[in-house]
Amino acid sequence: MASRNQPASFKVHHKLGEAQLKNNLSTAAVASFEKAIEIAPGHFKSALGLAAAAEQTGQWPKVEAAYQKVLETYPEQVD
Repeated sequence: MASRNQPASFKVHHKLGEAQLKNNLSTAAVASFEKAIEIAPGHFKSALGLAAAAEQTGQWPKVEAAYQKVLETYPEQVD
C-alpha cells in the first residue's frame, strides 16, 4: 500500500523507467524517472535511475545534477 507521500502511481513510472533503462530506451527512461520523482521526490532508487539513464543518453548536465541531488538528499545511502 502506498503512503500519502508516495502514491502508487509513482511506482508505475519507476518500474517503467527500470524496464526502459534495461532495454536501452534511455531517453524514455529519463522521462519516466523524472515523473516518478515528481510524484515521490524522496525516492532514492528513482533518483539513481534518473542519473543512470541520463548518463546513458549523454545528458551530462542532467547527470551531474542528478548525482549531486542524490549526494545532498541521501548522504547516508552513499558510500
